[in-house]
Amino acid sequence: MAAYLIAALLLLLTLTGCGVRLEVSTPPIPTPTPRVFPGVDYSRNGIWRVQATPRIIFPVSDNAQMQLFMQEQLPVLLLAGRQLYVGAEYDATWFSNAQSNAQVRLRAYTRGSDDDEWLPYDSSERDLTTSSAPATSRDSLSLMLTYAEPTAVQVRIEVSVIAYNADGSITTNVETNDFPLLVLQDSSEIEVDLDALVPQYGEWGENQMLFDWRDWHGGPCGLTDREIAALDAACEAWESGDGDQLYTQLRAALEQADDPELRGIIAGQIGLLLVLAGDVDQAAETFSQAVEAYTQSLLPFQVGVHLHNLAAAQIMREDGEATAYTLQVLQELRGQFYDDAGNMLTQAIAGYWSDEPWRLDEPMYWFRERDLPQADIVEIWKTRAEQ
Repeated sequence: MAAYLIAALLLLLTLTGCGVRLEVSTPPIPTPTPRVFPGVDYSRNGIWRVQATPRIIFPVSDNAQMQLFMQEQLPVLLLAGRQLYVGAEYDATWFSNAQSNAQVRLRAYTRGSDDDEWLPYDSSERDLTTSSAPATSRDSLSLMLTYAEPTAVQVRIEVSVIAYNADGSITTNVETNDFPLLVLQDSSEIEVDLDALVPQYGEWGENQMLFDWRDWHGGPCGLTDREIAALDAACEAWESGDGDQLYTQLRAALEQADDPELRGIIAGQIGLLLVLAGDVDQAAETFSQAVEAYTQSLLPFQVGVHLHNLAAAQIMREDGEATAYTLQVLQELRGQFYDDAGNMLTQAIAGYWSDEPWRLDEPMYWFRERDLPQADIVEIWKTRAEQ
């Protein structure tokens, strides 16, 4: 079942690419695309997802009119012990017929696989009434899903409105959202490792995004203790400067590695090398492989590192829709544990991408106070944006 959920996640986040040679080239200059950047919200101890925004109208001389306005749902990455809140934000207006009323219902169902039956998880409902008209009622209805241990489930959220009209008739509208929910291990606060934040290889500048190097693990030669011959060969290629052989051997090692955590490390290394080589299409696909591997390992910090790198590659290839999806999933995950450095990296690239230079101030000062090279790059972005 976890494999199904990971596939659903990657269906939205993965980009396709073709084979490449590992040659150093000039990377494409990113072009800002105005978008809405989701913030990190620690206040809910989990994730808030609006499922629908029902609008109900009781006209002067007609029965109730309604639209549920269901919201598209991405896969959810939730930490064990945290909460997923699902809600319906409704708006009811009576122009007359105060005796007309409605009921808004929210129901959650879960199942383990496509072959299982949907089982009720929880439900909530609210009666919408008024004593006089015209009148308006606005509020939200919500449910909470939580799991104490890592697991994988499919979730169905049913939103319904039942209107009882003044003439005795009933008007009903029911719709559902289905999405996968993968519960990862819980995570403590991530300590800031300044050495790991410095780019470990190559020349990086303002014409690239800020990538997260904290899962580099010393590069190919840092993995020679894993007893995979291809990794030993990759280390030799690394030390001799043979880019073609390095890429070939790392790809072979990625195929041979049985441990998903090791596959995540290798895929992450390949992705960073591909960015340096100027092939952001292939880099994005490879970062997706790292996300997949670490999701299988249930490790939220590493998933966050490579979701960030995936978003950075998507920005460089000017894929606004994919970037928006990746950032939403990433920011929901980051809102469940403290990762100050990761948040600053992501805020910086998102400030550039969303064409909001004011977002660059905090990460610029954060990197500057710690004497990190990212500060100069963010300052250049801010200067460009303000001209």
